[in-house]
Amino acid sequence: MTGDLYIWGIGRFGEYASPYRISGIPGRATECSISKSHICVMDEAAMAWVWGSNEKGELGLGDYTTRTAPFPLVGLQEKGINSIVVGH
Repeated sequence: MTGDLYIWGIGRFGEYASPYRISGIPGRATECSISKSHICVMDEAAMAWVWGSNEKGELGLGDYTTRTAPFPLVGLQEKGINSIVVGH
């Protein structure tokens, strides 16, 4: 297993009729959780990466800016997280 992450489907943040490899996450992806409007991925270094709608601050970055590419959620890196789940 390579740890590469592929997504597909129709959504506000990209329309992919066939699997599309996500770039921008330097390490191997170990977990992924996807909601209707945002995504969170954890890599092998326990870094959480988030992107998507952020109109209510759901990315946890302290702002309301939509991200169209993976962005590190550094606030969790030193917390010892071992699993991720997003909700609607």
